[in-house]
Amino acid sequence: MQNLFGNTRRLDAALQFALIAAVVAVFWPVVQADFVHWDDGSLILNNPHLRLSWANLRWMFTDTSYTQRYLPLGWLSYSVDQTFFHGSAFSYHLGNLLLHIANTLLVYMIVKRLVQFRASASVNSTLALVAPATGALCWSLNPLRAEPIAWASSRIYCVASLFFFLSLIFYVGRPGANGKVESRHPWLSAFLFGCSLLTYPIALGGLAVFVLLDIGPLRRLSANPRHWWALDSRKVWLEKAAFLLPAAIMFGANLLARFNYPKVYPVVTLHEFGLAARAIQALWVFSWFVWKPWLPIGLAPKYPDLLTNTPFTVEHIAAAALVLGITLLLISRRRVWSGVLIAWMCHLALLLPLTGVTEHPHHTFDRYGYIVGAVWAVVIAGTLLRLGESQTAASESLPSRFQPLTIGLSFALLIATWFGLLAQDQAGIWNNSFSLQTRIAASYGNRPEAAVHNVKAAEYMMELHRPVEAEVALRRAIAISPEVPVTWALLGDALSDQNRLPEAIPIYQRALTLDTNLITVRQSLGVTLGMANRHEEAMAQFAELLRREPNNASAHRNMAAALHSLGREDEAQKHLAEYRRLQKPKPEKS
Repeated sequence: MQNLFGNTRRLDAALQFALIAAVVAVFWPVVQADFVHWDDGSLILNNPHLRLSWANLRWMFTDTSYTQRYLPLGWLSYSVDQTFFHGSAFSYHLGNLLLHIANTLLVYMIVKRLVQFRASASVNSTLALVAPATGALCWSLNPLRAEPIAWASSRIYCVASLFFFLSLIFYVGRPGANGKVESRHPWLSAFLFGCSLLTYPIALGGLAVFVLLDIGPLRRLSANPRHWWALDSRKVWLEKAAFLLPAAIMFGANLLARFNYPKVYPVVTLHEFGLAARAIQALWVFSWFVWKPWLPIGLAPKYPDLLTNTPFTVEHIAAAALVLGITLLLISRRRVWSGVLIAWMCHLALLLPLTGVTEHPHHTFDRYGYIVGAVWAVVIAGTLLRLGESQTAASESLPSRFQPLTIGLSFALLIATWFGLLAQDQAGIWNNSFSLQTRIAASYGNRPEAAVHNVKAAEYMMELHRPVEAEVALRRAIAISPEVPVTWALLGDALSDQNRLPEAIPIYQRALTLDTNLITVRQSLGVTLGMANRHEEAMAQFAELLRREPNNASAHRNMAAALHSLGREDEAQKHLAEYRRLQKPKPEKS
């Protein structure tokens, strides 16, 4: 393969520009997305601590009760938008997109440096850049990237990944003349690793990655554990103390938060969720991020795969067998596939803190694959390099379009294009609360959780005064869970807003049959009966309401209206006078 750009610098710049253009082309629509009713409220919109001030900074670095997590730099990253851009949805989504562009370039740089350590002299300069760029392209456009980009609250995942990728770059350095490593700054790397964990501890497993890099491409540690305590190796281990300290602090802080504030993330006991079940759950997560990045269809914000109390289905056992089988195979072939074994161990290490072994139920969220997905970028680049290195005289005699490297590159670019199309569609799910909640509901099938999310979607549609869409979601919810009174009440509101009064009345009555204490529903039923000119029935509802709540001002007003419609003015005036009395502001105490 000839270098068509004349020199590697021009090619490098062109590839970086191509990566940026591809990310923007796929994900630019996210800047038009809104906030969604899923953590955006508590983390951003209703969080009183995000404006930059000394009091808020103190809260960010000392509080763990708000979300049962310790994430001071995460709060700080949210505060940038709140302070300088008025916390608009546009600023959050544009910021996430810019962070993903930066992370894409960092992944390209990381893979490129690892390639420089491992590539043989037979690989020309063009392939040494094209292969890493192809890996970074597949990583950046994978549909699993949509969630951390298109969801405003996922800012902390993008920022934490940025710090971790920078940490890797300064840890790896780059090969210089005579095999010496240049631009390697382990202490700066440790600082950036700590910043990543202080943003959000998704890179906690990165502690093992640094050791694996020492064993693999950097060759600072022997692959034989017997030699790890030699004098030169001790220096390498001593260096890890700087990385271990922030990891220990974050692990301890978050563990204490879980025990001290267990309401949101309760600690599950072994009696509730045994060791065997936890192991199966962890193996499922490991396997899920093996095959799902390559078959990213049927994606959803939440998956029901790990909701059962006994996850010993055929699928879960098969997933466990897959992980154990790959591990045993790579260990047995470690002398031949040492690089693949290192990549696999990095995959397991990065995912281990995200397997949810301390909680149940657990979800394999797409965002958990943001950092670990970079491992597959390395695998793609390494595969392309091997194809380039294995070009034999026989293959070179074939037409260029039939050469293994050409086929490999073409296939990778085809995959990246497919990823981009799926990613753009997946990002659209996060455009608003209705599309998000209906997609979650669809992923749950006929489980009761699906009804809950359909109701949330309907509530959002009612806020936008779109009762037709709300009705559709509510009827789905009722088909799954027909005994929830609030769902029937909302359906009555949706029908009433469409002026379908005869249909709304029995719906409200059904809600009250399920729960007679729904005050607002009884009020709505009375009003709807009055609008349908069924004033006697409306009065019965208001009378029952006043029996339960004699000082309900709205009930007195509505009763007055019903009596007026029936020509009973004296009684109507009494209720109207009571309504005015209850509405009169009370004098302030001196």
